[in-house]
Amino acid sequence: STRSPVSDPSQSEAFFFFKQKTAYEISACLVGSEMCIRDRPQTAQQVDVGAIPPPPVDERKPMTTVQLRLHNGTTVRLILNTTTKVEVLFTYVLSVAPTAGNFELISGFPPRPLTKVMQTLEEADLLDSTVIQRLC
Repeated sequence: STRSPVSDPSQSEAFFFFKQKTAYEISACLVGSEMCIRDRPQTAQQVDVGAIPPPPVDERKPMTTVQLRLHNGTTVRLILNTTTKVEVLFTYVLSVAPTAGNFELISGFPPRPLTKVMQTLEEADLLDSTVIQRLC
């Protein structure tokens, strides 16, 4: 006998999660974010991430790792000070993953846009976290 996808609990849960996540992502982009980076003059291009130096780190101060998942599928792990400002992440992402359109950085679950760029990574609850570049 053939099972329908809904009768299989594991598929049903995956389907529900996907639908829930999709609905959130669509509404977040429609509503927008004050930190959704507006149109840039450069076109989307492939950049050698290794050629772009990471933000500076003071090894005498507390550090954390932030994993960046970029719109082009690249993943970058940065070691940063816990006092690094969120704006440094935006600047770095602009240099390693330029885009011709809008983007925002999101983190957490459920994903939330990073809008307070003057907060430190610690204040923004981004210690040992993953940050995703999402095109809007």
